[in-house]
Amino acid sequence: MLRPVADDLLRALERDVAVEGAAPVTRLAYARALERVGRGDEALAALLPAIDDAAVRRRIATYSAWTHPGACAGRTRFVDVLPLEREPRVAWRLEAPFGSMVAAASELGIVLSLLNGRLLVVDARTGEVRRVHRRAPGTDGTPVILRDDTVLLGRGRALVARDIWTGKRRLELALDAEPWALCAAERRIFVGAGDQVLAFAEESLDAPVLAWKYDHEGDRPELLATAEELFLDHVVLDARTGAVRRHLVEPPARADVRGTTPVPMGELRSLALAPGGSIALWNATVPYRDEDEYRLSVLDRSSGTETRIRTGFFYGGLSVSVARDVIFAVSDFYDRTSDGLIALRGQDQLWSRSDEALLGRATGHRNSIQGVVPLPGRLLVLVSNTLVCLEAASEAPRP
Repeated sequence: MLRPVADDLLRALERDVAVEGAAPVTRLAYARALERVGRGDEALAALLPAIDDAAVRRRIATYSAWTHPGACAGRTRFVDVLPLEREPRVAWRLEAPFGSMVAAASELGIVLSLLNGRLLVVDARTGEVRRVHRRAPGTDGTPVILRDDTVLLGRGRALVARDIWTGKRRLELALDAEPWALCAAERRIFVGAGDQVLAFAEESLDAPVLAWKYDHEGDRPELLATAEELFLDHVVLDARTGAVRRHLVEPPARADVRGTTPVPMGELRSLALAPGGSIALWNATVPYRDEDEYRLSVLDRSSGTETRIRTGFFYGGLSVSVARDVIFAVSDFYDRTSDGLIALRGQDQLWSRSDEALLGRATGHRNSIQGVVPLPGRLLVLVSNTLVCLEAASEAPRP
């Protein structure tokens, strides 16, 4: 339950923050007051001008962010941030090496994973490359996630943790084998390494404690975790103890924080899962030649109803992400030679952009959009070899 904050106190803190050069401690007090009255988006905005302060960064790190490939440990492609719902403009562009992937993104930084095994940490506000981290040559598949204000990555036979803002190393944990999977849920870190899955209790990232081990034979799948369970292909483990809970005929593609996994619906394939809201699905088996049948399907889990939204002609893979109730989807909706990006709320199209508009130049050929990642009030789009940050064209002034 939200505790009320006296209006006069909130107004007083607002006046203090409006003063040029307001102290970080003042911004922290103002943010806490805003949070208590349910104004979390404004609280985060109030903290950003003091992001150079370590205490402020620790607070910013508690807000929702894209922390794993697929958004979270459940790969839901959903993030609880203010969606970009107004006509956008380009805030910045960054040339990215071929094969780059947005591994994680928050107000503290964007982590780009490169094919050569390196990681780029990019400033979320300016698009400038702040730092380069090395893993091992040719290990672009080595896992990397964001845990609060810390980047966790596999490096050789070790798990390494670095502060995303300063680059300072916080942890190097020796493992018996190279890690092939990594995720974190609640206060636990799960690592696939060699023929085992390891679970570390994370009282502090400086000193994680091994909680349990599970011997795993066969393929090395991606790990998918919720607050209570860890999904390892067809096996479901208790996240706290490592005990086997059950076996599955079909492993889930996604799971939300409540442990809900989308049930296959005939030919429909799960693309995104919003906690307590809707599942965005794509009909992946419709014949390529049949343009009219390529649609985004949204299933409302509370009512059980399905809505099919015609967004255009899809080809190949489809990038989808969800920020609260806004769906960002990639489709060829201009013509059959170019990609496009669509923002949807229900059946209403909020805005759209072509691939060439995102790049800011005419190319005369298709420019594939490989990734769409929401940030608070902004959107990261990886198109061809360029990372583009979109923001609202009529951006309101920040506190």
